[in-house]
Amino acid sequence: MTNDLSRLAQQAGRMTDALKWLEMAFEANAEGNTPHAEEYRLRAVDALYGGRGDVTADVKDARLRAVYPLVGANAPSAVKSWVADQVDKRQQHATARDLQGHAVKFCGNLKTDGHGQVSGYLVLFGDESTPDLQGDIFTPQTDFGFRAGQRVTNVLYQHGTDRVIGKSPIGSGVMGIDNVGVWIRAQLDTRSEYVRAIWEMAKNGLLGWSSGSASHLVEREKRGRVNVITRWPLGIDASLTPSPADYRNLATT
Repeated sequence: MTNDLSRLAQQAGRMTDALKWLEMAFEANAEGNTPHAEEYRLRAVDALYGGRGDVTADVKDARLRAVYPLVGANAPSAVKSWVADQVDKRQQHATARDLQGHAVKFCGNLKTDGHGQVSGYLVLFGDESTPDLQGDIFTPQTDFGFRAGQRVTNVLYQHGTDRVIGKSPIGSGVMGIDNVGVWIRAQLDTRSEYVRAIWEMAKNGLLGWSSGSASHLVEREKRGRVNVITRWPLGIDASLTPSPADYRNLATT
């Protein structure tokens, strides 16, 4: 009896997953996104039949074809596979988090200008009605640790946590403050195929900006329903990421 119930539960779970992928396939098809519609259809079949090997291979092929507009059909398979993984992360709605003592705030509002040039807001000022996913806001009074002549920063990808890019800078940028927030203008080192792919993802609205600071230097104050960040030293890490947490800051080109 227990084994029968367990099998039924597994079948029900597979059907639920399959229906989720089918719904996404219909939505993608309605939007004219044929590559993603085909990928989601194959994922539905894969979920329903428990990960059958040949279907999984078809799903992988569909994922790679979907990134051809970003990196080209002739890009190395490793690059196409890596970009497909980044696109998946964009769809998973990751949230802000601390990474081994490294405080992270995902942002966005990204623009591309010229070959490898990326700009936008690293931080946006807010109020009680516009907290991020962690319930935090920045204000014009936040101390970003800027001193005269010290508004430069390395640009990283995913705060140095990506298994391929690692902690190596992918470019550098300059920062400034206006009445909207902290802006950044950066130049990416597009000699690398992976960094060129990152720039293409930025151009296609798949990335946002994310600021990083040292956790032990960050200070917050509770004010009503939000936490006001009063100290957030910048210059340590300005990252491009497929996982923005501030709903106001979707990437644009």
